[in-house]
Amino acid sequence: MKRLSILRRAVVLTLLVLFCLWLYGPVHAENRLSIGAKAPALNISDWIQQGVGKYPKVTNFESGNVYVVEFWATWCGPCIKSMPHLAKLQQDYADRKVQIISVSDEPVDEVREFLKRQAGSKDGEAVTFDELTKVYSLTTDPDESTKLAYPVAAKLSGIPCAFIVGKDGKIEWIGHPMEIDKPLEQVVEDRWDRDAFASQYNEEQDLQSLKETLAQLLQDPTNGDPSPAKIESAFEMVDGFLGKIKSPSIIKQTRFLKFDLMIQFRSEDPAVVTLAQDVFKDFSARPIELASLTWGIYEFSNAGHIKNPKLVLEAIKATEAVLPQVPADQKGTVLDTIAHLQFQAGDLEAALKSAREAVKAPGATPDFEVFIGQIETELKKKQKTK
Repeated sequence: MKRLSILRRAVVLTLLVLFCLWLYGPVHAENRLSIGAKAPALNISDWIQQGVGKYPKVTNFESGNVYVVEFWATWCGPCIKSMPHLAKLQQDYADRKVQIISVSDEPVDEVREFLKRQAGSKDGEAVTFDELTKVYSLTTDPDESTKLAYPVAAKLSGIPCAFIVGKDGKIEWIGHPMEIDKPLEQVVEDRWDRDAFASQYNEEQDLQSLKETLAQLLQDPTNGDPSPAKIESAFEMVDGFLGKIKSPSIIKQTRFLKFDLMIQFRSEDPAVVTLAQDVFKDFSARPIELASLTWGIYEFSNAGHIKNPKLVLEAIKATEAVLPQVPADQKGTVLDTIAHLQFQAGDLEAALKSAREAVKAPGATPDFEVFIGQIETELKKKQKTK
């Protein structure tokens, strides 16, 4: 199990968010291309593949047809991995008024050179990307006008990403092309609930916007702690967002965001214990992630950033509760996490018992033995002072 402390996770998130802000600018819901919006017209310069002549060049979307506008690049590994899936989808929907249009922003010569590469084999014969993608519309638009109209306007920070344009010319769905199957099927069959998806999607995007705003607010150029006023504003924003969202998954993510803030800035607040109970319950079906989270609490506590012993006790209870669900090869690591938390809580006897179980469990490392020695040393010190 890879252990990431809350602090390190927060630093990584902050750096990623700041990069996205530098690349695309701040997110504002009112000017974000989203679900239900009229799909922008296409202004693509180079149509390299057109389904062997089956599919036309598209500028405006024809009523009654469904389109997938997908963004890719020759340097993007996940984009390349999506190509066979897109090819199959286009073949599956070939006679159902569906057209898949993949858009790069690279020079046309660069894309054509990429298409010469081997994509795999079929019946023992090598297949190039040119042969693989010929069944759908593969394009490039070096002036980036299509990129600006779609992923940049939607405030998306990575590729591949895909947009389903429905029969009325409006955007039905936005997401990763490998997750498009069910939405596409329902859009084609007129079973798609656009409003329901829009609600979930918009809350997801608003949460991302909140994270970006918090990153800007709490980033101190001197690498010091943000001011009390900024911290107070951060909590007000999170509480305000929690008060208006409805999606259970977004509520859980936002609750964790608040918990993260409290760990960093208000760990002594008694309310953090109640919040921790809710967060641990949210993670209860994901025992490895929960154990990673509680390890972060141990690290913060051990470093002196958490001065709330009740929080450590809640972390012990939550980690012990999910132990039966932990895969066998991870038992040792999770038991070691429990032992460290118990040690931090001052329960040396319980820590020694858990540490000895950890050493015997799958996934044990030499560090576990070292920790047993540390616990035994502390026990001896304790006994001498009695």
